[in-house]
This record gives sequence, C-alpha cells and structure tokens, in this order.
Amino acid sequence: MADRTGPDPDPNVPVPGPTGSRRSWWQRLVAGPVDPATGLQWSGLAAAAERRGWPMLDEDPTLAPLLADAPLRLTAEHRAAPVVRGRSGTWDMLACEVRYLMPRGELSLAQYAVTALPVPLPLPALRISPRRFLSHATAGLLVVSTGAEDFDSRWRVLASQDSPEVRGLIGPELQATLLDGPDVDEVWTAAGHLAASRADGHHDTLIDQHTSLLTAAMTGLQRAL
Repeated sequence: MADRTGPDPDPNVPVPGPTGSRRSWWQRLVAGPVDPATGLQWSGLAAAAERRGWPMLDEDPTLAPLLADAPLRLTAEHRAAPVVRGRSGTWDMLACEVRYLMPRGELSLAQYAVTALPVPLPLPALRISPRRFLSHATAGLLVVSTGAEDFDSRWRVLASQDSPEVRGLIGPELQATLLDGPDVDEVWTAAGHLAASRADGHHDTLIDQHTSLLTAAMTGLQRAL
C-alpha cells in the first residue's frame, strides 16, 4: 500500500470538486482525489485499515446477505468497496464502505459506512433507528418499547419478536452509548451479524464509534443470556 501520514480527511468537510458554481450529479458522486492504494475515490477506511494492520479484501461472500437485509436504501448497483477485516479487543470485525456503481464503471464516493461482527447464535431481526429518520413502515416487525422515555423519544426499535435476546441487545449498555452520541447511526441484525451503519464514509473515529456501539449491544446480550 502507498505510504500515508496524517489523519483521515475530516468527514464533515466537503471534498473539493470541479471548479464552477454548479456541478452535475455525476461530478457530485465521483468528485474527489483517487486513492492510489485502492483505485477508489478517496477511502478513509483504506487509510484506517492500513494504520490498524487490517487487510483489505477484494470481495467477501458474507457481505451479500448482510447488505441485502440492511436497513439502507440500496439498489442492485451498490457495491461494498473496500472491505476490511480485523480484530478489535475480543471481537472479529468486518467493515466496508458502500458505493454506487456508475454507468461508466466508476464507483462513487462512499455513501454508507458499515461495521459488523459475527454472532455465533441465531438472533431475531432487529432494527434500531433514530426517530428523526421519519420512517413509518415497520416491514412486518414489532415496535418494541424499552420503557426508557429518554431513549424511546429519540430512537425507534423494531424486532421480529420481543425476546430475551432483543432485550439484551437493547439494554442499558447500548442505550447509554447511543444517547451519548448523535442520532445518525442505525444498529441492526442480519445474516448472522450484528451491524452498525451511517450515511458517511468510513474513518478511524467512526470505526471506534461503531465498535463501541456493537460492544455495548453484545455486552447486554451476554448479560441477558
């Protein structure tokens, strides 16, 4: 990989694009420097993985079912790139950026950051989303109240069943971690994984934030079981 120094680009600072006051939809999707290590529009995940010693993968067969059941607005043209695997504490982690495959074969800037860890026992379907996302559909899932007014006023929990596993995952540990941060992440289960996602590109800080969310949920699950 190419040698890099310095922090990842600030995800809150727009990437410079073509000059001029107006940019086309194409330019807005692909504008930005190309990462020489991956050939992608700049990837904060690639830089973070390099610093952590996490290898990048060309493909990962577990991602298709994981993303197919993700609570994200994905199409058949979305791709996971890059994909990395590594270890954080006691957990095996998977992280990827989700990008749109353009008609000319280019991949867009990262639209979503996904972090997940495999769970060695069956889990009910679970979706935890900020209420400000204004989604009224439940996809056939139950609306689960935690009984904590401060949490339920900011977050909506949907699950296929109200079970001890669900109650453990959404326990005080995860509630406190979510309440301590901005309402921008979703936590969900799919294809044998517990995952967190955000409409953003990946970077070091976001990997740490997602790891904290997933660890809090797993701590609650282990306590409940």
